[in-house]
Amino acid sequence: VKNALDRSKELIQIEEAGECYGYGYEFEREQISLDGNRKWTERILMIKSLGYFNGEKKKFEKEVDKVVSRILKLTTRAVKTKEEATQLINEKIDKLKRDLSLPEELFEINFEVEEITKSYKRCEVRKSGTRSGSYNVKYYRGFIRKVDINEDLRNNYLEKLGWRAYVTNVPKKILIFSKAYIYYRKTQYVIEEGFHILKSKPLGIRPLYVSREDQIKGLLRFMTLGVLILKLLSLEIMIGL
Repeated sequence: VKNALDRSKELIQIEEAGECYGYGYEFEREQISLDGNRKWTERILMIKSLGYFNGEKKKFEKEVDKVVSRILKLTTRAVKTKEEATQLINEKIDKLKRDLSLPEELFEINFEVEEITKSYKRCEVRKSGTRSGSYNVKYYRGFIRKVDINEDLRNNYLEKLGWRAYVTNVPKKILIFSKAYIYYRKTQYVIEEGFHILKSKPLGIRPLYVSREDQIKGLLRFMTLGVLILKLLSLEIMIGL
């Protein structure tokens, strides 16, 4: 969905009873059946749900805070040269970046190499007597000084959150764009219930005891017909009550 967004499209707001649910746009594509005998036009509704966006944004911000916390904990052991400390801290940063679930360009990492001076006591025994004193050794340690968030990339990432694609072949004169998402919200349970029936008892498509592609397609189509029949029977019973 993120890769399919067209920012040049004019956005249409979706609202009902004064409440805004989101906004989006639509485009069409031509479809053809496998045997080539049937053609139809599909409408692709690209919709940004504000409720879905707010949930995804919270997850994103939480993940950003988690990554920043991990980065700030990076440090190296004390080594004898500044170059070695720089190499070690860069290796730690690169390793962490490879494990990130977010784009690494989102984080601008600044590190420093500090100089640490340690004093050691020494004692020398000579013929003329015992000499005591101390000497200093310099060490270097790399650590993270600051982590900044690239605001342009952050805003661009947030802009892509909350989008979903909905597909329908219902003509615009029957179901206009602004009403399509409202209709989906009100009837979503009907669609989800069908998938639930397909995956669980009494039909229970799992486990599959077939391996060939034609067998899998045939079984799926047969089970889908079973779901349709069950839904129709349920509807007739509800009408009759």
